[in-house]
Amino acid sequence: SLLVGATTVYSPVVMAAEDVAASGDSMEFAMEEYVVTASRTQTAKVDTPANVSTIDAAKIESRRYQDVAEALKDVPGATIVDTGTGAYEKKVMLNGDERVLVLVDGRRVNLDMGTMSRASFDLNQLPDVSQIERIEVVKGHGGSLYGSDAVGGVINIITKKMDHNYGKVSMAFGSNQARDGKAMYTIREGKTGITVNASKYKQGYYKYKDAATKSTTRWPGQSDYTNEKVGLKINQELTPSSSIEVG
Repeated sequence: SLLVGATTVYSPVVMAAEDVAASGDSMEFAMEEYVVTASRTQTAKVDTPANVSTIDAAKIESRRYQDVAEALKDVPGATIVDTGTGAYEKKVMLNGDERVLVLVDGRRVNLDMGTMSRASFDLNQLPDVSQIERIEVVKGHGGSLYGSDAVGGVINIITKKMDHNYGKVSMAFGSNQARDGKAMYTIREGKTGITVNASKYKQGYYKYKDAATKSTTRWPGQSDYTNEKVGLKINQELTPSSSIEVG
């Protein structure tokens, strides 16, 4: 179903200003891009032999992606299809191979639906795009590091390290009486961050026009669908460059 909705974001406005003396000189800095998914260690992208595509937060914002599936559609070789088991359950293929491992901060989130749907994932289990630092897509060569589920590739969604309180509420509506509500809130206190999120998706019965009677008829069988999710994530900073996360 095509959903159309509105989003309200609640976030404190933090502003800082610093006076810098003008010297007339200019300096240019080249930021080298690093990836972690291809080798499980931080490696400069130019030194990575694997075929890696990245979608960073700036691109997510400029392209106004509504969810991860929409962002992945712009990755060359990536195909997103509906599984037919719910509006938010999708399947991703990389270069035609559905043996794709989907990770969030290095943790597996694939739906366990058998080998025929091993690349399936639930959008409601993935972070909101506003929480994503970048998405790394490794095509092929994932089996040796991640197992047979990753022979076709690996998609790793890396979230932002929130340094302030932040909340977001959204509601969307679509055909077949589809209604989708989401809410999340992150609390940051010192070195500890807690994120709570909840979502509910409900869709009514499918209806079709009967060719014989010309009337609208409800699709036979159980075609309505309800999906509810609640999540909790706790992040504890250990050092300025390392942290532990549970959830």
